[in-house]
Amino acid sequence: MLIWTPVALALALGWPVLALHDDTGWPEIVSITAALAFAIGFVSMGCAWAIGRPPRSLRDAVLHLLWPCIFAALAAPFVYRTLIVSIAIAQSGTMRAPIPLQFAAAAEPVALLVGLPIALVSALTFCAVALVKPSREEWAGAPAQARN
Repeated sequence: MLIWTPVALALALGWPVLALHDDTGWPEIVSITAALAFAIGFVSMGCAWAIGRPPRSLRDAVLHLLWPCIFAALAAPFVYRTLIVSIAIAQSGTMRAPIPLQFAAAAEPVALLVGLPIALVSALTFCAVALVKPSREEWAGAPAQARN
């Protein structure tokens, strides 16, 4: 059973990187953002477990992973704007014309439109592989079928 968690994590975080493998720079950004969002989701799940309210359903576990991804998608245009300004200052030494905050706000719907389906599929993939257990009958039937 211990093997399923790393496999589930690799599948959940790996498929967006594979989808963007031809683009330069984006797979790294997507994988770092997804890993951070999933780490926050795992901390949230761990805190819920520590206070005695572990996720009892697949829906609860998916929501623990989705909320950080939603916040990451909301923050992405603003973080991207800050990075561009920082790189421009580092390269030229001075800031010539700042990028207006409205540009980042205008990119928000696109970030949500792209980020949320990716987050949902990744969270469902992780939860389906790592958390869905086969029934006792399936486990009991597996050795019997293997002997035949």
